[in-house]
Amino acid sequence: FSIAVGADVASKRLEATCAIEVEGYSVEEKSYEELGCEGSIVYQKFVKKDGSCCGSPRSVLKC
Repeated sequence: FSIAVGADVASKRLEATCAIEVEGYSVEEKSYEELGCEGSIVYQKFVKKDGSCCGSPRSVLKC
């Protein structure tokens, strides 16, 4: 599954401070997009870890 998180900070600062971890999943891809005016978005793609007994992404993220 993939998520996108927006913030009111520049992408370099977001990259240094934003580390999203999801139990039972590992980050496969991660990228940042600068929106201008000190805004940015971080995109992360997660994959289930081998042998992990985790729930669905929705239940893990408490959506």
